[in-house]
Amino acid sequence: MTVLFHIATARDWERAADTGSYTTGSLHRDGIIGCSSAAQHAAVANHRFAGQSDLVLLLIDTDRLQSEVRLEQAEAGGRPVPRVDGPVSLDAVFEATPYRPGADGRFHPHEEASGFATHGVATLDQTRRRALEVMAGYRRPWWVAGGWALDLLLGAKTRPHADLEISILAADQQALLRHLRGWDLRLAAPERSLPRWDGRRIQPPFHQVWARRGPGGSSTAEEFAADPTMLGFLLEQHAARLLCRVKDERSHTGTMAIEDPWSALSLDEVAAVLDGLPVRWWIAGGQAIDLFVGSSTRHHQDVDVAVLRPDQRAVQAHLDGWDLRVAHDGRLTHWPPGRLLAPHEHGIWARPNSASPWRLEFLVDNVIDDQWMYRRNPAVRLPLDRLGRTTATGVPYLRPEVVLLYKAKRPRASDEHDAAVAIPRLSESERAWLAGAIAKDMPDHHWLPLLLSEVGGRVHYRVITAARSGDWSWSG
Repeated sequence: MTVLFHIATARDWERAADTGSYTTGSLHRDGIIGCSSAAQHAAVANHRFAGQSDLVLLLIDTDRLQSEVRLEQAEAGGRPVPRVDGPVSLDAVFEATPYRPGADGRFHPHEEASGFATHGVATLDQTRRRALEVMAGYRRPWWVAGGWALDLLLGAKTRPHADLEISILAADQQALLRHLRGWDLRLAAPERSLPRWDGRRIQPPFHQVWARRGPGGSSTAEEFAADPTMLGFLLEQHAARLLCRVKDERSHTGTMAIEDPWSALSLDEVAAVLDGLPVRWWIAGGQAIDLFVGSSTRHHQDVDVAVLRPDQRAVQAHLDGWDLRVAHDGRLTHWPPGRLLAPHEHGIWARPNSASPWRLEFLVDNVIDDQWMYRRNPAVRLPLDRLGRTTATGVPYLRPEVVLLYKAKRPRASDEHDAAVAIPRLSESERAWLAGAIAKDMPDHHWLPLLLSEVGGRVHYRVITAARSGDWSWSG
């Protein structure tokens, strides 16, 4: 089993953002958190939560859980029921969505539940081979899209996926139809049935083609998604910024595209846009490193602004009228007014309207007891008054050691550049703090020798000893 389903109350889930892990009354009372499978969660909701609307459905990746998962026998000889014997770390929750009854008053399965049950265990290599096999001989451009595209970029599977999505150009519909001759092809759109594609040009509201091998028969969306050969095709109007590639030397290269381009605001423009915002904000990312160094050291495709999670509504209200999207797992979804971000959601893309390029990204940081809390390890904290610096012209930016901590997880070439220019300029205490924060989770990280090379002997010894023992009480 790769994906667990758990029905949480909104209060319990919001509290998880403050504590860094998800717990329940049953965990404190009995030592377990009850969960369900893809086939069970709707029935559990109807049995235990009938009439409630303040619920959140959590999708949990068992590969990321630190607590043990067990199966216990249900009453009356039913299917085994999964449970988690301990808290659920936020990194293991890859989706959290409001869960409400339908118009008939009953809870219905998550729209991708059957897909997760069938495709959630697929590996990165299996998906890469499958994409190349399905598209072999297709002579038009195509792209791996969705969450798998991000995984291909990173070189590792980051979460379970309910399907494989491939983007093609909308102008190439007939080429796709010929390529998939003999497949069961359906037109897909939210809250619509799945009519067969008869070969005519696809028009709104349809913008996807669902495909499975064989002629097929009548089928619901859930049954179609559960087919092991199912995959989805997204129709793109034009090829755009290329992010990652699936390469096969013998045939074709597929690439994920994001249709809408970036045209990042300058730092002066950011300050003008955020003038009057009644909460704290800081320039983050590579541009914060340049502000620390005092000069531009490389080209930046975007601009990041860090804000605190309790201040998200103030940011949303300040940018009233802008097109704001939640960026998560390679997808952009609308951020409706008043909706609080889920604890696992950390990025907001912003632009003045849907016709303009993206102008800036907000990075939402966690805070507890007037301390910034690193979202990947709640034990790493800083007092808020030490989180940022300010330039001579009044532009606030994150401290370089905090920026580099975020970059250390999976450093890209740009992150390595930022580390190379910033680390030699850090003070001894800044190096020691960053080394300690990195070593808590990554004691063999290749930046540590550089960080520790000029740290005083006593602090150096403490960092190395703590990395081995796990005792970081001295580091604050």
